[in-house]
Order: sequence, then structure tokens, then C-alpha cells
Amino acid sequence: MKYEARFGSRVLSVEENLVDRAIRYLDPARANKRVAARFSAAVAGGYVGASTSRRQTLSWVAQKGDADAVILSDLPTLRERSRDLLRNEPLAVGAVNTVVTNVVGTGLTLKSQVDRDILNLTEEQADAWEAQAEREWHLFFDSPECDLARTLNGVSQQELALRQVIENGDVFILMPNLVRPGSPYGMKMQMVEGDRVCNRDGVQDTATLAGGVERDSYGAPVRYHILDQHPGSAYY
Repeated sequence: MKYEARFGSRVLSVEENLVDRAIRYLDPARANKRVAARFSAAVAGGYVGASTSRRQTLSWVAQKGDADAVILSDLPTLRERSRDLLRNEPLAVGAVNTVVTNVVGTGLTLKSQVDRDILNLTEEQADAWEAQAEREWHLFFDSPECDLARTLNGVSQQELALRQVIENGDVFILMPNLVRPGSPYGMKMQMVEGDRVCNRDGVQDTATLAGGVERDSYGAPVRYHILDQHPGSAYY
């Protein structure tokens, strides 16, 4: 059974569930009290989690503030504890490894499909262009030369990026240009740990600069402040 009542400009409705119907069969007066209690909760806001009178939520003190205010002050500690878990807890290590395997797998790859009509290419020309593009992709991506540190190939970079997101909350990828002898391309990938992105000289967060991310008046990121070294480095 469904009940409706008007409170000012609001029309609230309460519908009985199976338990309510069973109670109504045995004790109609008690069932009416349940319906009235639901209407009272709806008028008051309807969220039990916001109650200050229930025993379960009486001592629940939640922090106010936007995402930056709530998270940034605790972020270093959260990252330290996350890393400690991944150093010392096999279950945590296994969970992350499973996620990385399932998400990255064999890694992203290029399957070139050009728009033949827009580019005015014949089938043979388009096929040749696609094949060459894929060869160039593998030449870049399958070699550690795509890494500024000459350590990881493209697939390993993908795995590391996901691990960084899981472990640290975020990661930044720079694409600098560095010409080296024997390297087929100047473009490189450089991974930056989230710890290195912070306010310069430890200045306080402001409305336009928080956690090393500078934003314009509309909230769009315009600049990232990156330390030369990791703040936990012995050389910092």
C-alpha cells in the first residue's frame, strides 16, 4: 500500500514493504506508527545517516570541507601507509598485481585505421600507410628508448603508471624531447611521482593553488609545480 501526504509545496509518499504489510495484518496500530515515522523522517530530510539522535551516529564527527581541504593534509600519511602495505603485506601486493594484470594485460597497442575517404587514399596506399605507422609505433613503444630513464618499454610504463595510481593516488606523465645517439625518436616518456607535485617552498594552499596544482578562476589546471627531487630522497 502506498500513502501520500502534502507538506507545504512538497508531496511525500511512503510505500509499505513486505514487513510493513505483515505487521499491519497482526497489529494495525503499530503499522500506522511506522508509516507516520517514515513521513517524519522524510520531512526532516529522510537521511538516517544525518541523524544526531541515533545511537549508531551519535558520536560520528565528520570533517567539513571540499576535496582539497579534506584530503591534502592527510595525503602524505596515506601514501606512506599505502607504500608500507605494499612492502610488507602479501595480500596487498597480490591484490595490486591482480588489478594490474587484469587492466593492463599485454598493454595497449596501435591498430592503425586511417580515413581513406578524407585523406583521398587508395586501398593500397592506405594499407601501406597503416602498416608503416604500426612499424614506427613498435619501434618506439617496444624499446626502453621511449623512457627518458632508458629503463622501461611502453608496456612496463603502463604497468608502472597504474601501480602508481593505486599506491599513491595519482601519477604525472611528461613528454619531453631529448635527442640521443641511436634513439629513433626524440620524444620520451617521463613518469613523475605524485609526491613531487606540491606547492613551491611549502607555501600555504590558496583558492588557485593547492597541492602543487595551479588553477585559473574557472577551476581549470594551468600549471603543475614539480620538485626537482622526491621529497623523501636523501638528496632533497
